[in-house]
Amino acid sequence: MDGVIVDNMRTHETAWLELFADLGVKIDLNAFHHKTAGMKATEVLRYFLGNRFSEAELAQLSAQKEFLYRVLFRKKLKATKGLPRFLKATHALKIPMALATGGGKANIDFILDGLDIRKYFQAVLGADDVKQGKPNPEIYLKSADALGLAPEQCFVFEDSLPGIEAARRAGMRVIGIATTHPVAFLRRIPSVMVAAKNFERLSPKPFLSLRTET
Repeated sequence: MDGVIVDNMRTHETAWLELFADLGVKIDLNAFHHKTAGMKATEVLRYFLGNRFSEAELAQLSAQKEFLYRVLFRKKLKATKGLPRFLKATHALKIPMALATGGGKANIDFILDGLDIRKYFQAVLGADDVKQGKPNPEIYLKSADALGLAPEQCFVFEDSLPGIEAARRAGMRVIGIATTHPVAFLRRIPSVMVAAKNFERLSPKPFLSLRTET
């Protein structure tokens, strides 16, 4: 969802920076980008804060950050270029789709209902549905199971390195969306079979034949 359906990672970053500033914590942005993308919010907090806070306190801080993110992004809410056409074309071809995100329910509702695209997904899985966030492959394996597909039949659209690694561990092929990293960078990753700036030049038709190949 984040960085694929919507280009919102910079807004998430701003919300995180403001939260950590309030806590008196300075974070390394390079570590933030490469280590925490795809994690659940409580995992991000634990990564930077260690054991300073209880699980209940982390949940409260997570809710605070996500509320700030939604306030900041509400006026910017729009789909990644080409996405609505791509979803409609995929739906018309009867290709099942799942949303697999490290985001929580409030953020999922904010994006799917705000863009009116929930109808395209046969399964929606978020932070509450898994024990471990990306790069652990749990959410992708559960998504494949929810769609009734074998992992090797699935394609994952990802923007983040932990997400790409999660897809690789799940045995799925990856299409890189260059909202977080440049296209040229994504193309150098062995598990990324296609990299594109957005969905404008992507078509779901080629995936139909590829799904049956191993």
